[in-house]
Amino acid sequence: MSKVYIMMSAYNGEKYISEQIDSILRQRGIEFKLFIRDDGSTDATVKIIQEYRKHDSRIILYQGENIGWKRSFLRLLSKIPDDADYYAFSDQDDIWLDDKIHRALKILKRMHGKRKCYCSAQTFVNENLEPFDFHIRKRLRYPDEYHCITNGYGMGCTLVFDKDLLLTLKEGSLLKIRNISHDLLVSVTAVYLGTIYRDQKSRILYRQHGSNAGSRSGHENLYERMNRVLHFDGFFVRETADYMLNYYQKQLTEKQKHILRQFADIGKWKNKIALIFNRSVSRDTVPGTLKVKAYILISR
Repeated sequence: MSKVYIMMSAYNGEKYISEQIDSILRQRGIEFKLFIRDDGSTDATVKIIQEYRKHDSRIILYQGENIGWKRSFLRLLSKIPDDADYYAFSDQDDIWLDDKIHRALKILKRMHGKRKCYCSAQTFVNENLEPFDFHIRKRLRYPDEYHCITNGYGMGCTLVFDKDLLLTLKEGSLLKIRNISHDLLVSVTAVYLGTIYRDQKSRILYRQHGSNAGSRSGHENLYERMNRVLHFDGFFVRETADYMLNYYQKQLTEKQKHILRQFADIGKWKNKIALIFNRSVSRDTVPGTLKVKAYILISR
């Protein structure tokens, strides 16, 4: 039976975290441990996790200062033991169907090569787990080396990847990263140095509510959506390209180095023009694509 280590970052999650932990404990067909890093919660989150630990030794708790969800996940990634077969991320407020990880492993084991990664669709639900009509319509079905830098490829809570990819990620300097998210880093590394597969079926109830750390576009009003569109928070294409070039230079092909250098030197007009007119430099929505083109245009 395959051994899987699941990484969860928690922060003030007392309202939903029990449901998520319960759904992870119901995962079938795998041997697993759940590593939770509490990011300085001020509510009952730690107490809830400690109660679970009294009855289940598969749950490991790390407590730390509040550093934000991006760096918290990267802290977990940097310290996770490398003696498992596969690794996965979990948010604190979703619900996993009982075969979520089992299905991912079935697909991963059919994939060839090393540094294999799986991601999937999500079922969007409200805080009461009622589905609503919102879907992320992926512009590109297959991974693309330009598109993944500007858009990523897999949502963090759906990612499952092998030990080879974990060891490759640990070759970098995870603790020095400030702005690159764990899911972007994993999906870009998988696209450039391994293989990644997107499952069109969902085995996760992706809960949307007012306290979500990540995507909120499913329940934003018009004002909130326009405010998000008009700001460039979350665009770290130059940082991602620099990181890949700094730590994986010897493993990249010449074509990949050329692509990454275009993003790293985004202030040069020849690179701006090449990227703006490249159709693969995009996000999954038209407003998102226009926004990334604008970001490239004004970057220095």
